[in-house]
Amino acid sequence: MGTRRPGWAIGGLSVLSVLLAGCGTPAPSAPPGRAGAVLPFRVVAQRTADLARDPVMRPAAFAALAVTADGWVAAVPASSGTVIAGSPDAGATWTRLADLSDTVTALAFPTPSVGYALARPPAGGPPENHTLLRTADGGRTWTPVFRGAVVQVQFLSANQGYALALGSPAPALLATRDGGRSWTAVGVLPATNGVVDARMAWSDPRVGWVLLASEPGAGSQAKVLYRTVDGGRTWTLAAASGPMAGMTTARPSGAGTLPMGGYVSGLAVFDARDARIALARGGAWATADGGRTWTPVWTATFPPDVRDITDLVMPTPTDGVALTGRGAIWITSDGTTWRRRYPPDRRIAALAAGPQGLAMLTTGGQVETRASGRWTVRGSVPTGAFGVTWAGRGVLALTPTALVRPGRPGRFLPLPRGWRLLAASFSSSRDGVATVLPSGDPRGPALAVTADGGGHWRLLATPFRPAALAALGPGRWWVAGGVPAAGPLPPKPKPPPLRWNLYVTRDGGRSWTTVATEQGLIEGLDMVSPQNGWFWTGTTLYRTTDGGRTWTALTLTDALASGTFAFASATVGWTAGAWGYPLYRTVDGGLAWHAVATP
Repeated sequence: MGTRRPGWAIGGLSVLSVLLAGCGTPAPSAPPGRAGAVLPFRVVAQRTADLARDPVMRPAAFAALAVTADGWVAAVPASSGTVIAGSPDAGATWTRLADLSDTVTALAFPTPSVGYALARPPAGGPPENHTLLRTADGGRTWTPVFRGAVVQVQFLSANQGYALALGSPAPALLATRDGGRSWTAVGVLPATNGVVDARMAWSDPRVGWVLLASEPGAGSQAKVLYRTVDGGRTWTLAAASGPMAGMTTARPSGAGTLPMGGYVSGLAVFDARDARIALARGGAWATADGGRTWTPVWTATFPPDVRDITDLVMPTPTDGVALTGRGAIWITSDGTTWRRRYPPDRRIAALAAGPQGLAMLTTGGQVETRASGRWTVRGSVPTGAFGVTWAGRGVLALTPTALVRPGRPGRFLPLPRGWRLLAASFSSSRDGVATVLPSGDPRGPALAVTADGGGHWRLLATPFRPAALAALGPGRWWVAGGVPAAGPLPPKPKPPPLRWNLYVTRDGGRSWTTVATEQGLIEGLDMVSPQNGWFWTGTTLYRTTDGGRTWTALTLTDALASGTFAFASATVGWTAGAWGYPLYRTVDGGLAWHAVATP
C-alpha cells in the first residue's frame, strides 16, 4: 500500500525512563481515545533467534588473535569454552568457525588454512595440562596433536615451529618439524628461577627472542630478555630490568635495561636488532640495536594509565594488530600511529528501515542510509540526537527538542516550546505521530500528531502512556502503552508500576484495539503492514503475520538482547545488537541474523 510505514524510532531508554518515573499521576482513563476490542494474546510458536554462526562479539571478548594472509582468526571466551571466529575483512565482521570445550590461550596461523591453538581445561590447572590443537581447514575442525607444559608456540611454516615450556631449573625451548606431533629440545635458556610468565618471538628459523618475567607485584615485574641467532642452541642476555633470583648468566656490558614497571604482555621481533615489547600498565618499548637501548613508543595511542596492550601481533615493523584491555582491537599500517578497529568508535545509536532502504544514526551524530548495498552519508546532526526515522523519501533525526533533516544546510523543525520528544514515526513526508512529554503536564508522556511534516503538532489523549510507536498511514498507528498495574499502590513518592499493552487504532485515536496485553517492558515495535509486525522486550522478539491475532516468540541471544530493530519488509530487517555493533541483517523475518559490514 502506498502509505506503508517507512520507519520508526525510539530514543533508547529515554522514553522508558520517563514512563517508569511515573510522572506523578496515572494516565487519563479514556476520553477521547476510548478502549475498544481486545484480542487474546496468543503465542503459537517459541524459538530462539539464531545468529547464523556469527559469534557473540562484545567488548572484552577476545582472548587471542592471529593474522593470516586471508584475514584474522580470534579466540572468543564463551560460557562453554571458546569460540573460534574468523574475519575476512580485518575485524569488521566475524563468522563462527568452531566451538571448543577448552579455554584457548594462544593462536598461531602460519598459513590461512593451517593453524594451531594452545588450550587448557576451563578449570585451569598446571601448564602440563595444556593441549596443542591443529587445524588444516582454516579453523573449522581441530585435532589434538600434543599435550605438555607448553605455554607458547610459534610456527614459521605449516609444520616447522617452536614451543616454550616452563621447567626447572629454567624454561626450555622445543622445536618441531612435523606439525607439533613430536618435539625436540634444541636449547635450554640460562637458569632463571622464579619465572612465572614468558613470551617468545621468532623472525626466522635462526633469530629468536625470549622474554622471561617473575611474579608481578605492586605494578612492577622483574624481566630478562634473551636472544639467539643460531636457532636456540646458544643465548645472549640482551636486556634485563634488574636481578632475578637464580639468574646465573653474568650481565654483559652490552645488555640494555628494561623498565621494572609493568607486566609482560606482548613481544614482536623483526630481526636480531629490531623488537617491540608491550607491558600491561607499563606502555610499549622499542629497540633497534639488539636490546642495548629502549625507547617508549605509541604513547599517544596507548597511554599506560588508560589502555593496556594484552597481546601484540606485528608481522612487519609497520603492520600490526594489538589487543587492549576490554578486548578492543587496534591496528597500525605505519608502525607509529594506531586506530581502533573493533569495536569501532562510530557505533550505531538508532536504525529505521522502509522501502527507501536503511537509515542509521551513529553515536557520533552522523546519519547514513543504505540502499542496494551502497551507503550514503546524509550529514551530521546536533549532539543529543537519539533516533532516526524515514519521512517519505527523506530522513529525519530526532533530538529532544526538534526534528532535524540532515544535510548542508540542515533543516530544523522545533517542537512547541517546553515539549520533549521521546519517539516519532512517519507514514509519509507529512503524516507523523510522536510520543512527547509536554512541559508541566503531570500526566506524563502524550501522543502528538502532525499533518505537515512536523511544522505543527496537536496533542491527543490516550487511555495509556504512549512509548514506542509505528505509523502505517494517517490515523493508523500501533503504539506501545503503559497503564498502572493492578494491586495496592506503593507509598508516595514512589510511582505505581506499569503493565504494558500494545494498541492499534485505525481512526486517529478515537478508539483503540488491544493486541498484546500484560507484557513486560515493551522496548520497541515496528510494523511494515497491517498484518506484519514485531515488538520486543529486553529478551524476546515477538512477530505477527496476521495483524496481532497470533505471535511467534523469538528468544534473543546475548548479542541481540536489548537491541534496536528495524524492518523494511515482512522478511528483511536489521538490528544493531546490544552494544551498537555489529550491524545484523535478517532475510527471514528475524529467525536468523548475519553480521553486515558498515562503512
